[in-house]
Amino acid sequence: MTHDPRVKTLRSREALAKILPLYLVIGPDNCPPGTWLAVARQALEGGVTCLQYRDKTSDEARFLANARALVDLARPFGVPVLLNDRLALVGPAGAQGAHIGQDDGSPKDARDCLGEDAILGLSVGSLTELKTHDPLMVDYLGVGPAFSTTTKADSGDAIGPDGISSILKCTTTPAVAIGGITTDSIRYLFGLGLFGVALITFITKNPDPKRASLDIAAKVKMLTA
Repeated sequence: MTHDPRVKTLRSREALAKILPLYLVIGPDNCPPGTWLAVARQALEGGVTCLQYRDKTSDEARFLANARALVDLARPFGVPVLLNDRLALVGPAGAQGAHIGQDDGSPKDARDCLGEDAILGLSVGSLTELKTHDPLMVDYLGVGPAFSTTTKADSGDAIGPDGISSILKCTTTPAVAIGGITTDSIRYLFGLGLFGVALITFITKNPDPKRASLDIAAKVKMLTA
């Protein structure tokens, strides 16, 4: 029998059920200038359960400094920080894992880089893309875009609740929906078997990020009930 290193770690289903419900993707690129760390703090105060640091413009030194600042901020809240793509910086930043897209290399290579203890997530937008995922390598899936969004230029067309459902029926890997999710649209995701939702602009561009986080957190309880 193959040993599964996820037992009793952050990679276990039990741990992910607590980590994934309200997942925020944040960085300088998706917040008003100079505010991203303050927005992250307000989101944490509002109940965010996981943070992904996403930064496509900073050089390695700045990325690492920002990631460390986010890890330090999240630590008292007991919230893990994942890095978007920059696998080699997970250890130096003190982060708990990484998230990769379909064009960021294979999940096996990512797992080899991260080691057995780090959380690894993978973006999936179709049944074809689901085939790239090895459940022994990947701990959770980011499925979407759920609804129309302009946050990421390469996000593709919305797959809707039906598209998300078709993907979830073909895997037992924990999943969060991402893309265009608000306190209004989240109701269409109830009952699909999601572990949570990942958000960007609903919180990062909101004039009151803490209030936005509190409001969506109340809806997430119905999503995962």
